[in-house]
Amino acid sequence: MAGPAEPATAEIELLSQDYFEELRGVLERDCQSYGKTLECYQYAQFLEYKDKKIGLAAPIYDKLCDQKQHGASCLSAGMIALNTKGEVGGAGPAYGTVAFQRFDEACTRGEPKGCQNAGLLKKEGGHGVAKDVPQAVKYFDKACEGGERNGCYYMGLMHLKGEPVGDFNPDKMQALIFSSKACKLGHPWGCANASRMCQIGDGVPVNLEQAEAFKQRYIKIQNGELS
Repeated sequence: MAGPAEPATAEIELLSQDYFEELRGVLERDCQSYGKTLECYQYAQFLEYKDKKIGLAAPIYDKLCDQKQHGASCLSAGMIALNTKGEVGGAGPAYGTVAFQRFDEACTRGEPKGCQNAGLLKKEGGHGVAKDVPQAVKYFDKACEGGERNGCYYMGLMHLKGEPVGDFNPDKMQALIFSSKACKLGHPWGCANASRMCQIGDGVPVNLEQAEAFKQRYIKIQNGELS
C-alpha cells in the first residue's frame, strides 16, 4: 500500500505563504488594536525582515522604546539609525548620536548587545559620538556580565592591547580572564588570545596545557563543532 504523497514544492511554498500572511494579520491586529508590546515588536520584526519595509518598522521600534521602555526595540531602533546612516527613522545627520542613545537605552533595559554597541561607538568615536575609552570599557564590561561574548572579547582586547586612559588601567591577568570567558561563550578570537597568552606567558604564568585547551576550543568553534 502506497504511503501518503509528499506535497509538491509549490504547494509547500503556498502553505508557507498562507501561514505568514495569517501570522502578519494576527500580529498587526494585536499591535494596532490592543497595543501589546511583544506582538508590536514581532510585527515590526516581520515588517523589517520578512517584508523588507524598514521604514514601517522604525516608528514602531521608536514608540516601543520610548513608551514601553522595551530594550530589544531600542536596540533595533539604534541599528536602523546606524545602518541606514539616518536615512530611515528620521535621525538624519545626527544618526550616530541617535544610535548611541538607543543603544544606551537598550543596555539600561537589559539588552547586552546594546551595551556592546554603545561600547563600540565610544571606543572608536566618530559619527557625532565623542570617543571615551573608559566609558567604552564600562559598556563592554556590562555586556560581558550579560553573557554577550563580544563584550567579553573586547574587554579582553582592551586589557591586552589598550593604553591607560582616565580610570582605566590595562591588566594582562584581566585580559586572560575576559578572553577566557569570551572563549567559553563561543568567541574564537577570545580562545586564540587566551591560548597565545598562556603559550608565551604574556603577563601571565606559562601554562602549556591550558594554552592547548584554548587552541582546541578555537579549532572546534571555527569548524562549527561548538558555538
